[in-house]
Amino acid sequence: MYVELKNVVTSILAMAEMELRRLRHDPLEIVTRAVQPILWIAVFGAVMARARAFSRVEDYVSFITPGVILQSSTFIALAYGISLVFERDLGVLKKLLASSIPRSSIVIGRAIAGGIRASTQYIIVLVSAVAVGARVTYNPLNLLLGYVLLVYGCIGFTALSMNWL
Repeated sequence: MYVELKNVVTSILAMAEMELRRLRHDPLEIVTRAVQPILWIAVFGAVMARARAFSRVEDYVSFITPGVILQSSTFIALAYGISLVFERDLGVLKKLLASSIPRSSIVIGRAIAGGIRASTQYIIVLVSAVAVGARVTYNPLNLLLGYVLLVYGCIGFTALSMNWL
């Protein structure tokens, strides 16, 4: 039982590592996916703050920052799971399914990698919001808790987008 559990955990971590290596070899992907949220914060947030379109909101950039983080991270998590369709067309998925790795390990490993990949938006959007002048609580426990919850949610969205496997 212990050996079987160890093999499952090892195969999950191997799948996650394989997916994260792709990210390390293509760091431009992080930059291209960061453009839209940075534009939302820097341009749209600044324009709407000056327009005073929302009279009850004192600091509009601080107001929209959590929503931009969730929107951009969730989109990346969902798109990451859907990328399996392209891997199926290329034949990569067929090779993975023919290997001795359990299917659940493939899904869980890719979901973990998708959650971590999507969580990069947390850091990018938070830094860009602070650069524009958003008020952020610098409590390390709150920031860490927000990051962990985001990763956990993105793991779920990535797994949901792969439900056909």
